[in-house]
Amino acid sequence: MVNALQYFLVTILSYYTKGERPLADTAYGPLQGVHMTTRNGRLFSAFLGVPYAAPPVGPLRFQKPQPAIRWSGVRNASLEGNYCIQANYFFPNIDSVIVGDEDCLFLNVYTPTLYPSKLLPVMFYIHGGGFRVNSDSVRLHGPEFLLDKDIVLVVINYRLAAFGFLSTENSVVPGNMGLKDQTFAMKWVQENIINFGGDPDKVTVFGNSAGASCVHLHMMSPLSKGLFKQAISQSGSALSAFAIIGPGSSLALTKRLAANVKCTTQNTQAMVDCLRTVPQLTIQTEHEKILNSRYDDNVLFRPVKESPSSADAFMTTYPFEQRTNVPWMTGINRDEGAFKLALILLRNRLAFVDMEFDKFGPQTMNFDDTSSMPVNVSQQIRNYYFGTKSINSETTDGLIKMYTDSWFLSGTEQSIQQHDSTLFYYMFDHRGEHSFTSYFGQTANLGVSHCDELIYLFTMINLFPPNLNETDRKVSELMVDLWTNFAIYGNPTPVPISDNPQGPGQGTFVWESTNYTNPKYLHIQTNKLTMEEKLYSDRVNFWKSLKIRDKLHYKNNS
Repeated sequence: MVNALQYFLVTILSYYTKGERPLADTAYGPLQGVHMTTRNGRLFSAFLGVPYAAPPVGPLRFQKPQPAIRWSGVRNASLEGNYCIQANYFFPNIDSVIVGDEDCLFLNVYTPTLYPSKLLPVMFYIHGGGFRVNSDSVRLHGPEFLLDKDIVLVVINYRLAAFGFLSTENSVVPGNMGLKDQTFAMKWVQENIINFGGDPDKVTVFGNSAGASCVHLHMMSPLSKGLFKQAISQSGSALSAFAIIGPGSSLALTKRLAANVKCTTQNTQAMVDCLRTVPQLTIQTEHEKILNSRYDDNVLFRPVKESPSSADAFMTTYPFEQRTNVPWMTGINRDEGAFKLALILLRNRLAFVDMEFDKFGPQTMNFDDTSSMPVNVSQQIRNYYFGTKSINSETTDGLIKMYTDSWFLSGTEQSIQQHDSTLFYYMFDHRGEHSFTSYFGQTANLGVSHCDELIYLFTMINLFPPNLNETDRKVSELMVDLWTNFAIYGNPTPVPISDNPQGPGQGTFVWESTNYTNPKYLHIQTNKLTMEEKLYSDRVNFWKSLKIRDKLHYKNNS
């Protein structure tokens, strides 16, 4: 932690030692930012803590976002805005169980030049975190790698957990406030990014995990149409089980939360009126208590299908009923489920998982409220991954594959089958010096975990040292090239590259675009790039055979 803190302080100090601080105008008033330096020594401008909407507090709690309030004078954009209120998973420098604030609709803008000869492509990042944790913080999503390229980067906060995804499943609180925040931030980009050197007609929206699911949902939502040109979903889609909630579940969770804070549950309007008066810390604390009372504490409030009659609805049909037609890059990491195994080991719950699998399985894989036969499905899953064996330290590979497939692979593959535009598909298969499993206490190599690709796109000084070893740096430079090339050219390899990430940049290798009929994928390994097909096809076909969403079909068709 000492090295990361020193790095952060040195970076902050360097902001003020490189000439006059940068100025940029917005529709809400001028900003004065700071200078930062990229990995390769390039000076760029950072504008931190920029409000893109009014504080969603008081009567605006649980409402759709409202326009930001214009400020007088020049706003200091050298300091980050509040994190959205959340459980403290990612801020070891803060000694508190709950961090952040309800007033959190801020974004950060990073640009290599305010006055380019030609407007620069924009990359708009939506963080992951199960719709309940994470933020736009420079300590979690540092821009020093990506800003070596000629792009403008925008990283946003959006409301989380109950504040962002609570729903009464009627017109009182239709839900999806966090998604509507994201759309509102995209509109801010359309209105203002030209003042930061960015091209509003060339926006690539990208995200990881729950953020990747949000990206995919924006590809479907009428509210987001025309606000971006192309998209990248890293380890998640709108069809990921963690991104879908069954009918009635959001209202049931809202009533449980209301009852816990002594609000009425008999009338939804009265219930919400009461919830708006409850201190934010109380709501967040009760949310965590409900979460921790479950067999698995992965996610509660999620994106919800709204009524077609809802004003400004984000989503009125389930995502598996829609097709997408926006150029898209998407993929998974080889061992996504390793992070879930790491959490199970950290909490010493292997024996519990083995004994309680029929109850644990449906909740941990998020089909307890979407399948009409969750116990039966859970038994099929156990038999497929473990056979007659116990779930113990000798069979943990089965858990990694189970979570990889249920949370990420199956939804991604189904989403590809519903995609009609340009597609670039990948599997990230480089295990570097650092991994998210180590952040959750596991020193053993559990594989290429969920979120591990982020280590090569962003600095993350709250979690890992900022400097990569030589092998990891080469992989990082490749990833940055692929991602920014897609944003700039619509093609991650507009010029052929080496098929060895550790080798020279030039070569004959091209990442081929593909389609849903027989999707090929780029296999990204430490020393090798290859185009392959039929990614874990047996496992994909197994998940296609399961009745994990039949209640949604039934409800939707009734």
